[in-house]
Amino acid sequence: MSVIGLCQFTGVVQFLKAGSLPSELKKERTWQTRSDPFDGFWDELRDNLAVNPGFEAKTLFDDLQRRFPGKFSDGQLRTLQRRVKCWRALEGPSQEIFFPRKNKKGISLIANPLILLASPTGFEPVSPP
Repeated sequence: MSVIGLCQFTGVVQFLKAGSLPSELKKERTWQTRSDPFDGFWDELRDNLAVNPGFEAKTLFDDLQRRFPGKFSDGQLRTLQRRVKCWRALEGPSQEIFFPRKNKKGISLIANPLILLASPTGFEPVSPP
């Protein structure tokens, strides 16, 4: 047992000595665990997406499985979905930006074009220029 009452084999001691949290000591993984199965086909898939940006990854994947039987397993669909998602974000068509308006009760969001002119007798309405 160590001084603080924790077993040295639990791994907690190393983080106490380092003075950092476990999440701060983790290094980012930059290597691939396996080769990308779509490397030789990505140029063709990208051209298909450029012509038809509405295609889903599942449609492209089904086409690849039909044309190259046995080359792609069903578990590789998620890999293609990630690549298509990145393509859409970086190279795909522009997306329409929409900012929803939030109406507060009793407040009108329509601009009133009426302008009031101050005069000695009070305020007089003037039409906008």
